[in-house]
Amino acid sequence: SAVPKFLFYAFFACSALAAVSGVQFQVGEKLGWRKPNGHENETYNEWAGKNRFRIGDSLHFKYSRKDSVLEVDSGDYKTCNASNPIGKFDGGDTIFEFDRSGSFYFISGQSGHCEAGQKLIVRVMHTEIAPSPSEA
Repeated sequence: SAVPKFLFYAFFACSALAAVSGVQFQVGEKLGWRKPNGHENETYNEWAGKNRFRIGDSLHFKYSRKDSVLEVDSGDYKTCNASNPIGKFDGGDTIFEFDRSGSFYFISGQSGHCEAGQKLIVRVMHTEIAPSPSEA
């Protein structure tokens, strides 16, 4: 017996929604976003290098209310310059969603934290566009 058309289209609609909603990554895992103390198993960038980020994925930053997350450009990332952020997030709990491919740069807004290693580069891959149901 043939599969009813509405089930066929419902399957593709759900598949398309699943492809659009992304994965949420916990920055720093259990330790969260904080100034490194030298006893961590890996740096933030080593952690990011083990993951694959796509458009629609997000980063979940959990941190002290005294700290912040700054999105910066590559130059400000390299020099730990917190004076001209692209975006500033505070409050201890931030979700940052990727809306494009390319590189994203994050540093702590707390003085001395970036220099101590509280900084992160995330490279977001281009996503493959799924074929429409008529093309499949």
